[in-house]
Amino acid sequence: MKKQIVTLSLMLAIGLAGCGNATNNTAEIPEGMALDVEELTIDTESVAEEDSVIDETVSDGENTGNLTEEQALTAVKNYCYSIDPSIEKMDQSGKNEVSFDIESSSDEEIVVLFKANTGEEARFYVDPVSGDATITSFIPGEDTQEETIDEIAHLRDYLNGKVESAGSVSLEGMWMTASMVPDADGEVAPEWYVEFAGEVINYGHMVDDEFVVDHSDEVECQAADSEGNVMVQAETADGIQYTYMISSSDKDVLEYYESWNEDEFDSTYSGSGSLTRR
Repeated sequence: MKKQIVTLSLMLAIGLAGCGNATNNTAEIPEGMALDVEELTIDTESVAEEDSVIDETVSDGENTGNLTEEQALTAVKNYCYSIDPSIEKMDQSGKNEVSFDIESSSDEEIVVLFKANTGEEARFYVDPVSGDATITSFIPGEDTQEETIDEIAHLRDYLNGKVESAGSVSLEGMWMTASMVPDADGEVAPEWYVEFAGEVINYGHMVDDEFVVDHSDEVECQAADSEGNVMVQAETADGIQYTYMISSSDKDVLEYYESWNEDEFDSTYSGSGSLTRR
């Protein structure tokens, strides 16, 4: 099965392409996870200063003039990195899984093209004076024309680095299953400790306070929005497809569903398979 890590969660039209029903490969957005374009505006007051991954930074004085091609490219990268950290990882991997390029440039407009690993294309039509960008989506072979999906990307906010969303939820750190089993010493412990590591989910045990991986499942799809709704879909080596979704009532709980199909979530939910943050 072809892996489809979602890289365009910032975009309503194609943000969940490849997620959902595995039989027809169409986007099945779970209830409560529908992405609202207006909600995807990042809170510009919470800038993660140490998280900037672009080597070249821009001083406050340089933020007032017209944007150059290089500045527009840098800002678009930081914008995408802020929306979906997996884009940053793939861009920095050197495997050419995603790409950012200046497609055209004039005094009136700079066009930055982002190509995702799934084949989707996003174009940022940047006004060099205001720094605002209109974003369009296009899927070669499926779409006949570009679709505008965001008109309020304020790229000047991203010249110096990534910007964190106030409602974002990180999957970093250690998680553990609700199911408990006795360990080698007879002490009750979580059946699995779980670590989200980009394109894989690692399952293992704690040995002398060190996490030891037992096995890993491949991530097939991941998506998030600015309200902290997170969904991860993965598949075991035996072909079991499952979904983790942040609980609507507790952001430190990932609910487990043994399906990729939203229609089957009610019947495939497992409390023991669900995770809590350690």
